[in-house]
Amino acid sequence: TPTHTHTPAPPSYVYSSVSSYSWEEEKEKVKVMISLDGVGGVSEGDVHTQFNEQSLEVKVHNLNGKHYRFAVPKLQCKIDPTGCKLIRKANRMTLVLKKHSVEDHWYSLFKTKAIGED
Repeated sequence: TPTHTHTPAPPSYVYSSVSSYSWEEEKEKVKVMISLDGVGGVSEGDVHTQFNEQSLEVKVHNLNGKHYRFAVPKLQCKIDPTGCKLIRKANRMTLVLKKHSVEDHWYSLFKTKAIGED
């Protein structure tokens, strides 16, 4: 008789959106400061970042029994994913985004459509 092994599916998380953030532009980078009480105490394995050329996502698991997500599906300008990093403090995370070009000017964190753009 054949034996079947059951591989459990990875856990599916229900995320709370992070809405408390600010950002600032510097010559070569953009910094996004995200306020999240207690985030500095979360284990390294429970913080996941994904930086792409024009998007980013940060997920924090198991913070006071909840899971949090901050995402920008379309950034104002392109970034260099290899030059991006996350810095954690007790109650804040700072995303340091390396600009693709120092000539870019960020008017917003999220890209919005201009009049006439698809």
